[in-house]
Amino acid sequence: MAASTLRWISVFLQLVQLNGLLSLAKTAGLSTLSSTASSRIFNEASFPFLSVPDEDGAVHRTSNVISEPGISHKRIVSATVPQAPSKATATTLLYDTILPAPISDTGKQLDKNGEDNNKDHDSDILSNVNSDRPSYRELEKQASILIDNTPTGSWNQTTVEVACAICQSLSRMSFRGSIVTMEKLIRRMVEEQSAQNEVVGPLQMAPLHEHLIGAWARCSEMAGPDRAEEILEYMLDSYPQHRHNSNNATMWDGLPTDEPIPSRESFNVVLWSHARSSQPQANAKAIRLLSKWYEWYNAGRCSVTPNATSYAAVLFALAKHDPSLQQQGRPDASKTSGQSQFDAPKMVLDLLEQMEKLSQKYPAVKPDLSCYHKYFVAVQESVKRGQITDFEGAILCERHLERMLRYPDEEIHPDSWAFNAAIRSWTHCNSVESVGRCENLLKLQEEYHALKGFSSKTKPLIHSYNLLIDCYARSRLRDKVERATGLLRKLEERGTRGVLTSNMSIKRGFERHTNESGIYEWLRPNSYTYNSVLNTIAKSGKRQAPELAEKILLEMDRKQKEGDPAIELTIRSINVCLNAWAQSGRESAPKRIKDWIDRMVSMAEKGNLGFAPNRVTFNTYLQAMAKTNDPDSCNKAEAVIEEMYKLHEKRYRDVEPDIITFTNILHCFSTSGSDGALEKSMALLDHLEELHAEGQGSMRPSRLTYNCAVNAAAKSKLKGKAKIAEKILRRMESVALKAGTVTYNSVLNACAFSLHPEDDREEVLQIASRMWEEVRQNNRPNYITYQTMLRVVSTQVKGDSEKWRLVSEIVDMCARDGQLTNQVMHGARMNVSPCDFQKLRDRVVDQRTGSYRQEFVANVQRMKAAPTGRFAYDYR
Repeated sequence: MAASTLRWISVFLQLVQLNGLLSLAKTAGLSTLSSTASSRIFNEASFPFLSVPDEDGAVHRTSNVISEPGISHKRIVSATVPQAPSKATATTLLYDTILPAPISDTGKQLDKNGEDNNKDHDSDILSNVNSDRPSYRELEKQASILIDNTPTGSWNQTTVEVACAICQSLSRMSFRGSIVTMEKLIRRMVEEQSAQNEVVGPLQMAPLHEHLIGAWARCSEMAGPDRAEEILEYMLDSYPQHRHNSNNATMWDGLPTDEPIPSRESFNVVLWSHARSSQPQANAKAIRLLSKWYEWYNAGRCSVTPNATSYAAVLFALAKHDPSLQQQGRPDASKTSGQSQFDAPKMVLDLLEQMEKLSQKYPAVKPDLSCYHKYFVAVQESVKRGQITDFEGAILCERHLERMLRYPDEEIHPDSWAFNAAIRSWTHCNSVESVGRCENLLKLQEEYHALKGFSSKTKPLIHSYNLLIDCYARSRLRDKVERATGLLRKLEERGTRGVLTSNMSIKRGFERHTNESGIYEWLRPNSYTYNSVLNTIAKSGKRQAPELAEKILLEMDRKQKEGDPAIELTIRSINVCLNAWAQSGRESAPKRIKDWIDRMVSMAEKGNLGFAPNRVTFNTYLQAMAKTNDPDSCNKAEAVIEEMYKLHEKRYRDVEPDIITFTNILHCFSTSGSDGALEKSMALLDHLEELHAEGQGSMRPSRLTYNCAVNAAAKSKLKGKAKIAEKILRRMESVALKAGTVTYNSVLNACAFSLHPEDDREEVLQIASRMWEEVRQNNRPNYITYQTMLRVVSTQVKGDSEKWRLVSEIVDMCARDGQLTNQVMHGARMNVSPCDFQKLRDRVVDQRTGSYRQEFVANVQRMKAAPTGRFAYDYR
């Protein structure tokens, strides 16, 4: 006894020293949130083990809700859990605040032999509960029987077993109805315990409370994590840690002495529920719970301490949630353009460094590999929130991978997931360096995998190679098709060699040794690999792309028929192949796609519904039709809608037209050049607006929908089409859609080609002038804007001097904006004399090189997130 006491005193003193040691971390700026300052934003790095009481000295309790000052939040429970409940009433206090009292048993009392009859009845119920996957209705019915049809104090051992089995089944469902039913049943067991029923004790109740914590933590309710935390603190009050030293051990008889209640897993489950929740200030709640955990341990209320899994939850919470966005009522994924000062990557990195320092004295908190993974999550979330660019995020991920490679502890060296995260960051970054960086990272991973003896922990994943092929598809490389197909053949060769090596080892009766063939068996291309290659081919825009895509498709079909388990030919693969036809721009593309659709419908009618065309198939057909500029495409597009509705009536899946389909039809109308295209476009636009007004939110016209209508007006031959195009633009603004540069360009194009004899030239110039001023104020004009405005001057302005004045101003503004191109200069030459054009050219051309000055072309087709040489973060 003395040795045990000394051991606990030693542990307590170590924790006291720990708090003193970690007080140095206060320079980072974090302390436990108080109830009056819970909405404060974390301006600097903060750590959970620094426990600071409120100004009045009160210690936080789990039941305190984080809220804005002066605002009360309703919760599932309304009362605070008492601090020291008595033995008889401790377990009833929690549930009295949740649900009304159970229905009385009037008319449902058992007879005098009820115990024996009830036992037989309960056995039948137990057999029903233990059946495979009982439904919620069945469990709710059985729970109601136990709650309503049995008097308090009458439960026997079989009844308790039935109740426990029902609770365990309900906890796995984890939705509000199942959890409420579970709490009703647990409250009924609490009543049995309060009635001194010896068959109901802590041995039965403690596991059910932990199941209840897990159920609330897993459910999708907003208040689920808070409720789980309240039950956790209730368990601390109901199961005191000194129970085994109590003289009266009857209540705790049968509980294992080496299993603390609540367990460390229960604490970690609640921490992770906070980390994964979408609650406001979720990361603050996770940090505060970890701080309370240390307080409870110091106060002797629990006998377990946080470990690396506990801190991993806090790291994840810091990575996923930005309190500044949550305080402003905006979702985490909203673009903030760098307005938020919350630096998630830096906070995660600082906390990892503090964990490393702590682990020298307390090994349990040593960060493992999953903790270091949270830095990648922090960078990805910062990119989603717009706090850093894609390019900066990719640089940060690559630097973190290098840190992990240089780490002295081999357990922290990067695994397949870490390499994959770094490669993914470059894949999503539309930079000129993306392809090269991805290829270098994959090469590094292969060399590292060989250096580690081809360990399964570091093996390259086929998903990493799929990401590289996706990167090829997004790039502007001229040889991206050759690179993608070459990588596919390389993977096919490796996969075949790895399977052959593995089969030979099995035939010889030996285990496959870990050698170079170990890398190959995991790199067999799957369906996603082939689909990515098809997508690369489709986006190349080459005229021979459709035939190459069909060749890959036939290869997939052959491999599937040969029994390759990794290959499955689906409608997605066919749609990507058809997209290659649509992007090729061939006149025969619509007919070829229609042949595919007819063949797919025929197969579906024969019972093969897996290849039935969906709306993506028909949208691809409409896109191909729009590229042909066929005057008959209006009628063909209307026929497509009729066919889609017919297939939908036949119960075909995902074939009903959506707003993308109708936008593609408007695009066909606008490019057809037929006489009735504008009337049909306006009628369809009216119909879509009516559908949206009637409550069909999915049919709301988008900006692209209105752009197609404006383009239809610009390409029509009617009089007053410039005025019609401007009205469509105003109509678009009236429904809270901001006109973009493309919209203004289309209206200017309508002004440029307003050549009808009855068109009023002055009115057309006034419309063009308004569009020109608005696009310069509200948007950034591109080179097409300047080129179109020069065309307006050419067709609508009379007089050489006026033309020279306007052309000179437009070219100067275009040069200052860095949008100067050959097309713009060609438009200028069509308006002025050769002598005046030479004067313009001398202004913008560098006499030493004979090319346009660099500052005049700097913004033409600038790629997103191009490298600038400056990064917001530098943690090397």
